Amino acid sequence: MEDFVLETDVLTEFEFEAPREHNIRVVIVKTEKFLEIENEDIMGQTSLDWVKNNGCKDFEKDKVHIAKLGKNQNLLDVALPFVKEGDDYLLVLYADTPLLQSLDVNDAVEYATTKNLDYCKLPRGCVFKVKSAKANKFEMTSEANFFAKESFFAVFDYKTLSQAREVIRSRIIAQLQSKGVNILFPNSTYIDFCSQIERGVTIFQNNVIKGHSLVKSGTVLRENNIISNSLIGENCDIIECFLCNAKLKKSTKLGPYITVTSD
Repeated sequence: MEDFVLETDVLTEFEFEAPREHNIRVVIVKTEKFLEIENEDIMGQTSLDWVKNNGCKDFEKDKVHIAKLGKNQNLLDVALPFVKEGDDYLLVLYADTPLLQSLDVNDAVEYATTKNLDYCKLPRGCVFKVKSAKANKFEMTSEANFFAKESFFAVFDYKTLSQAREVIRSRIIAQLQSKGVNILFPNSTYIDFCSQIERGVTIFQNNVIKGHSLVKSGTVLRENNIISNSLIGENCDIIECFLCNAKLKKSTKLGPYITVTSD
């Protein structure tokens, strides 16, 4: 296949099609640079997991694929082999964009399909019409430049990894606060995405809650707790404790300087 090159003409007027369902195939590519940090944790998931499980959560799992993009490889040569009979569009995303959310991805697909584009360039990634991609012929092209830069922020070293981690940490905190969790010092609170904190929990500064932990309503987590894969019942009062695979009954008071672990 000849190398794909985006033509310079940008679509300026669109003829809208009647709305219809489109079959979308998704390929998430990992670049060689990304492989150096691909297993680093970002609030309980890797960058790839955030793209796959959050950004692409509205797609059927069997239509989302992972591929490695070599330094000198053509993007279409890597992505097209995943296309199946009946696919209308091919969405290519990058594993190094953990801040992508499903709304961003869905908007990108809707923009390309509604306007019947052969090719739509995203801030990082693209949408191809399958028929045009197979023929390497792109007449209707456009660039979706309306997305916030943060949405397609790329992680490629430990500095950018830290920046992405902070954004996701803040998102998790804001979501919990909106559901009735009283987080007194958001900037010093770290909660993994897979931990569950019920409404009515109060969290003081310097708390780290990791893994599949569950903190039930009425509990107060005072300063300096580290909690990993633990269950804390209702109305507990915990201060300066390390809990790993622990189970605390309701109304337990614990600390300071207590360690509870279990195999």
